[in-house]
Amino acid sequence: MKKLLFNVIFLILLGSMLFSAPHNGDFFQLLQPDGNRVSVKVWGDEYYQTVEGLDGYTLIREDDSGWICYARVSDDGMDYLSTGLRYTIYQPEEQTEFASMRKETNYAFAKHARISIDSVKKKIAVRKAVLNQTADDESLNRSLNASTILAAPPVLDITGTRVGVTVLIDFPDVKSSIPRNEIINFLNQTGYSNYDNNGSVKDYFYEVSNQRLNYTNSVTEFVTVSKNKSYYDSGSNYPHVTELMYEALDLVKASGFDFSGISTENGSFVALNFLYAGTPDAGWGNGLWPHMGTKDGRYTIDGIRVRTYQMSNIGRNLAIGTFCHESGHLICHWDDLYAYDDHDGGIGAYGVMCINSDKNPQLPNPYFRYLANWISFDDIANDPNGTQYSLEQNGNNPLRYSPGGNEYYVIENRQRNGRSAVLPDSGLLIWHIYTEGDNKYSQYTNMVSVVQADNRFDLEKRANKGGPGDLFHAGSNDRFNDNTSPNAHWYNGSNSGMDIANISSEGSVMTFTLGDGPTIEPTPSPSPTPTPLTSGNIMVRARGTLGGENLEVVIDGTVTQSWILTTDYQNYFANGNGVIEVQFTNDDSLANGMDAQVDYIVYNDVTYQAEDQNVNTAVYIDGACGGSYSELLECNGYIRFDTSSTPTAHPVLLGDVNSDGTIDIVDALLIAQYYVGFNPENFNAVAADVNCDNVLDIVDSLLIAQYYVSLINSFC
Repeated sequence: MKKLLFNVIFLILLGSMLFSAPHNGDFFQLLQPDGNRVSVKVWGDEYYQTVEGLDGYTLIREDDSGWICYARVSDDGMDYLSTGLRYTIYQPEEQTEFASMRKETNYAFAKHARISIDSVKKKIAVRKAVLNQTADDESLNRSLNASTILAAPPVLDITGTRVGVTVLIDFPDVKSSIPRNEIINFLNQTGYSNYDNNGSVKDYFYEVSNQRLNYTNSVTEFVTVSKNKSYYDSGSNYPHVTELMYEALDLVKASGFDFSGISTENGSFVALNFLYAGTPDAGWGNGLWPHMGTKDGRYTIDGIRVRTYQMSNIGRNLAIGTFCHESGHLICHWDDLYAYDDHDGGIGAYGVMCINSDKNPQLPNPYFRYLANWISFDDIANDPNGTQYSLEQNGNNPLRYSPGGNEYYVIENRQRNGRSAVLPDSGLLIWHIYTEGDNKYSQYTNMVSVVQADNRFDLEKRANKGGPGDLFHAGSNDRFNDNTSPNAHWYNGSNSGMDIANISSEGSVMTFTLGDGPTIEPTPSPSPTPTPLTSGNIMVRARGTLGGENLEVVIDGTVTQSWILTTDYQNYFANGNGVIEVQFTNDDSLANGMDAQVDYIVYNDVTYQAEDQNVNTAVYIDGACGGSYSELLECNGYIRFDTSSTPTAHPVLLGDVNSDGTIDIVDALLIAQYYVGFNPENFNAVAADVNCDNVLDIVDSLLIAQYYVSLINSFC
């Protein structure tokens, strides 16, 4: 039974369509020559990948034998060499043998070994040459870089109707478990929600284009190619991809499929998609790894050339994120907004063309939407000082600060709901645009960047994919000009003159002024919201279930500070001494299900856990309000914190994520939920970090699953 549950969690985590770009330590299963699968972590995209085992050691697939083995870096730092030691982490009986073999060899192993950046660049150049053959038509050479962009309308008009073609491929030995009708709905059905997707591919583009693009796909019947899947899904640099494509297209043509309604551009198909049964098994950006590429145009259908295409696996769990990212390339001619050569993290999780969400892909950045003629900008550079502005959340009305030239700033209000539900932060998102830039290579200035309000430059440092503190709002960073940190300079270091001031609190409507105008009142909220403190002798860590909940600190019966909660845990501060109560005051006043959760408070440098307190008048137990020993505030009421004595320390049981005293598959699933953007209840982040690397990711979930089925017996 435990083994079955272990396999189930892998199916949940691994069975979806894969991203072609980029991966940042994502979890995959690759096939060994003996038919067994091994679990690995992958960094990179279709142009270059680094692969590690779950034990942190770098891996390589041997060209001659096909075995995935532990790797070492060559003496010149330019390549990985196989040690001959096979990676078998899911066969624990071989781990003693592995340790013995390592001891007997002269290889100097190091976790997270990497070859030189110069070698990476050379390998990327080779792979790009393989995937992108020389283009000879205008559509494939069009650049988003346009120095006259401000004086002209958008350079691309991606509006109206576009029809792509999607070719479905089976193999003699591997058939798709998902039927054609389901894939048709996944691509084209209005309101599609199967597999937890937020709409179909068509829905996504219709929504983010401001209802200006209707992109659908004509889907072929499944065709079965001549060779088994392993033949095509092997070898370096995608050696059998062209053969697979042309064979599948020959079969589609022979079936009488009607290509007459497919959209074309300059004599080539606009959007040619290949979806194949199963999952990619080779790894390292080889075999049938999901990718986008370009052919030389010699293959034609009814006189129309086959040029740019994308290829992905179907898997067992359809996800629109892959398709939307690649369609951004094919339909809209958008660039990737992450670094191919690993020099920075691009825009992180703030847009569909970087780190994407699989079931609910993010909005494209406003510059790309502008180029596609989906939105327009209202320019504020010449407005009078003190002009007041109001921005609705996640809307199609961003503002631009552009005195002229090829560099400017764009301002949006982004809140975590809808297409922005998985953003790392909420608030005023300020974009730095340089129309002649390029995010992919270190020798260029980035085309699109996120100005991070905390001035940590975590995206540029690849420290994360974005996080709390990135966006501007009252109580965090409510001003941005040439003298603030971060500053509003142009890339050459000169002053831009931009001054965004009096930024309001987070909300569905956010306000600010241009320069030192009159102070704007924060967005109306359920109850008056005093200006949040950023420090104090009392800190309350809390969150709301919906966002917008009102929480107060009451000291000796008097309200001293109140806040409006977000759906993520935040630290809130107050000052005072006495009997402390944390009070919830607007149960269900705005929406059904509005509750609060208090993790703990810190009072005069001592931490007091909410679940240890004997008085909680707001928890709902047995049909009534009031109880004890709970973090939850579900009724109007308060938690009274006993600060008269030092709290008893409670040891943390690693792996017991829901603090129920046991380590089981539920704990693994809670981490998996957290990893994909959910906020599960009763989630103990300290207990969840079972490999003690200060990062909560899918590896922690898998280690707990291993522990549950007795593959390992300890953590860290």
